[in-house]
Amino acid sequence: MKKIYLLTIIALIVTFFIGCGGGGKKGSTVITSKMGQIAPVVSFREVKQIKELQRSSSEEVKKMVKVDIIITGYNKEGLQFTPITASTEIDPTIAESKVRVLNVPIGKNHVVTATANFLNGSTATIKGICEEVFEAKISEVIVNQRTTVITNVALKKAEIEKKKLYEIKWEDIKHIGENVDKMYSKGIAYEDMDIDILVSYDDNIGKPGDIKIKSPQTEVVSGSTIQLDAEVYDKNGDLIDMSVEWSIDGDLGSIDQNGLFTAVKAGNGMIKASVEGISGHFNITVLAGEIEHFWVVPNVVTMRAGENQIFTVVARDKNGNSISGDISWSVIGDIGTIDETGNFIATKNGGGNIKAELKGKTGYSCVSVSGVEYLSALP
Repeated sequence: MKKIYLLTIIALIVTFFIGCGGGGKKGSTVITSKMGQIAPVVSFREVKQIKELQRSSSEEVKKMVKVDIIITGYNKEGLQFTPITASTEIDPTIAESKVRVLNVPIGKNHVVTATANFLNGSTATIKGICEEVFEAKISEVIVNQRTTVITNVALKKAEIEKKKLYEIKWEDIKHIGENVDKMYSKGIAYEDMDIDILVSYDDNIGKPGDIKIKSPQTEVVSGSTIQLDAEVYDKNGDLIDMSVEWSIDGDLGSIDQNGLFTAVKAGNGMIKASVEGISGHFNITVLAGEIEHFWVVPNVVTMRAGENQIFTVVARDKNGNSISGDISWSVIGDIGTIDETGNFIATKNGGGNIKAELKGKTGYSCVSVSGVEYLSALP
């Protein structure tokens, strides 16, 4: 009788230590009598592999794939439990696949990981978080591309804050989901989302991260103006209301602090808008204006028959910018010939004029061959 009583005592002690995971939180295997159930609802339809197979109209996309389920987390007492595993087969093209119910310890923020094993050898993993598992109740968990991003951000947040995932408030996880939805609404695919940006999303609100300059044109004529606008985006990519400081790289003209640019000097340059160390740039070209000043060089020439003279023109707008183009040359008076390059060859003694035309403007040079008095310059 005493022997039976002693064995009973020993069995109770062993059971106690096993149930407490060896008496400390360091144990990775914890057995608890308080159990609930998780019913994962998985969707692989938006993962890269499925999209590629659907685009290629592959027959493989219609085949069932093996999916491995792993549930990890901590029980109600904050002790890590042994991962719960299961395998099943699903059609990856349907919107949602309900996986069989799995028994798990009660607790908060359990992570459900589902890995699909495709026939071509590739795999895809998605994750989701179960808000809470209650005793003897079934908790459904959505597991897809969206919840994968939320889970990864929550895990990163817990790591930064040196907490266990179950210590992160569900309100904070829901807020992470709201931020994920904001990024998705901007056209950012789930697989392209930056986890680090999402972790610090709230901290980045209102902090300038990018500036985009908008202009009605990239070329402007000297002497005219154009209005530029600067859009400031915070580090999350959201448009914010902030004033910028305008400046110009290159001696092209001037710009006021409202973004009104006045073009002066012809050439290429860059307009810059800056705020709190962040800058946006806009390349712009200033074109010469209409000809205001036009004359032929040299203006007066004395030469002998048989000699030649190269003539050029000087054409400038009102701001002094040089203007080029195709010049039309001609000779007034029977004193020689001139080609399209402005090369004049004197052939007969006498006086005459070299005429140059460019963009509606006309200029003259007076020429005297072999000392004969040249004609007066025409108006």
